[in-house]
Amino acid sequence: MGSTSYYPPEIPEDNPKTNEIHTPLTGDDAVHGQIGIDGFGQIVHWRPDGAGRIMSIVADVRGKTCRLCGRHWEHTTKGWVDQYAGRAFHELVHYSCMLRFTEANQFLDWGIALAKARLRFDKLKPIDNEYRGAWNTPWYTVQPISDVRAWFKLGRRKRVDHIEVFLSLDAEKPARATVAEIQDLFADENVTKIVTSQNSFCIHAWTKEKREEYLAKIVNVLLPGKDECYDDCILYDTCKERGKVCPQPELKRDAV
Repeated sequence: MGSTSYYPPEIPEDNPKTNEIHTPLTGDDAVHGQIGIDGFGQIVHWRPDGAGRIMSIVADVRGKTCRLCGRHWEHTTKGWVDQYAGRAFHELVHYSCMLRFTEANQFLDWGIALAKARLRFDKLKPIDNEYRGAWNTPWYTVQPISDVRAWFKLGRRKRVDHIEVFLSLDAEKPARATVAEIQDLFADENVTKIVTSQNSFCIHAWTKEKREEYLAKIVNVLLPGKDECYDDCILYDTCKERGKVCPQPELKRDAV
């Protein structure tokens, strides 16, 4: 459906040139405020802020449809301000639709990165975003099924991906690498690297390729070696060489 352009009415010569609304476009909502045309012909949003008010200029969404969902904007203050026109989109979209679109893409990207790292896992469990940047999409925790003796916290910050690994402190089954050893894997990377605790380390990835590379490096040093049995190896019950050098290491690695 095409979009219709609306233009503000002519502003009378004697109209005061202020940002106060002189032509209301929505009702005055005690929570969300009001949308209207100001003395300069701009569409503005006035909303309550404590004992005062805050004004911002908004786009004219009358007659327009969201590129993502194909629906119009509701002509209420709450519906009107649900708009986004960032660099990722060439047209106006609902801010709420943009969040869902971004969240779905990030969920898929993390799943692909983990699969490429050969990490078997149950699910990406959403948690609160611990950065709370431009858009508050979920972060995820990952509990591996593979015998890596660690778990991960993954999420999107404003421009980078947050990758954090938490190593097992179980004395009987400790992680196969230390925090220092994992940190050394990235000695040549000029990015944020933080030892967040005695058993955890995080690194920021600036590109999709680096996200996949960093995860693969970490997972690789945590997986069992070729001379070590996987706890969940599909050959475990029938293998006659269990506990010895694996007779089919490539099959075992591919299988699990």
